[in-house]
Amino acid sequence: MQEILNIFTAEGQHDELTRIFSLEAQLEAIVGGYYVSGAGMDEWVQIYYDKTANPEKTTLREIAKPENIIAYVSENCRKALVLEAHHRHFKEDSKGYGLAYFSFSSFEEEIYCCNNPAALPLEFQNIVWIEDDFLEDEAIPFDFEAFEVIDTGTKYLNPRHFSINQMMNYLYADYRVKK
Repeated sequence: MQEILNIFTAEGQHDELTRIFSLEAQLEAIVGGYYVSGAGMDEWVQIYYDKTANPEKTTLREIAKPENIIAYVSENCRKALVLEAHHRHFKEDSKGYGLAYFSFSSFEEEIYCCNNPAALPLEFQNIVWIEDDFLEDEAIPFDFEAFEVIDTGTKYLNPRHFSINQMMNYLYADYRVKK
């Protein structure tokens, strides 16, 4: 397991802040093939990319398919979580926004853990963390209190194993419920 705090506490090497347009305008209108979801309303935006998109025929919503998510970006935190396969071209396309880029082999694999949720950035503080491994492993004592919370339908993440997508989807769902 990889500790997620290592990403959020790492400074990384930020590129120079020289932007002229918003990140959304830069990627969607100038570069093309991108769709920026949540711009202007979410702390972390989802970046979709489709290299086959035809700017004259493809709508932004056609690009916005789950399989086309290549990055999560926070301009406030100045961090970009980017799939390795898209790291080089995304870094070039978003140059000038003062971002530190962190590569991931997958957003789907449950290879991250969080040993100190209180140390995560503020926008992640509302995550409910429940170690639910007792549901699958009979060797772990059954946690009746945790099960009671799970049984109410409360959304949660297991701090021992989760994916980047699970964490970000929790964040987006939490934000949209509050609106």
